[in-house]
Amino acid sequence: MVRTAFPGDVEELAGRLRPEDARAAGAFTGMTPQEALAFTLMLSPRAWTVEVGGRPVAMFGVALPTALADVGQPWLVGTPEMSRYGRLLLRLARSYLIAMRRVAPRLAGLMDARDGKAV
Repeated sequence: MVRTAFPGDVEELAGRLRPEDARAAGAFTGMTPQEALAFTLMLSPRAWTVEVGGRPVAMFGVALPTALADVGQPWLVGTPEMSRYGRLLLRLARSYLIAMRRVAPRLAGLMDARDGKAV
């Protein structure tokens, strides 16, 4: 199930992130995964949590680094369990990209080159 993300999801998810996501959080922000995810969620006018069996397995959204930004930064983090739902997430991606573009007409993002799956 995909639902609106809430700050309480951060604590539930941060300790179970894929190692690649935890490493990227530190590389991009210098923060712990929990701090980086909470900060990113705060900067995101739209964010969603993917929940399976009542537990978050992924969170994604679009961050706006400044209130005047017209370029949104899409982001996605997840637990190792997220990979089981890759096809489902791919099928849903288009509708969520449309929702992100309603927030910011242009989207641009960064990824950690060490994460071979993301690159």
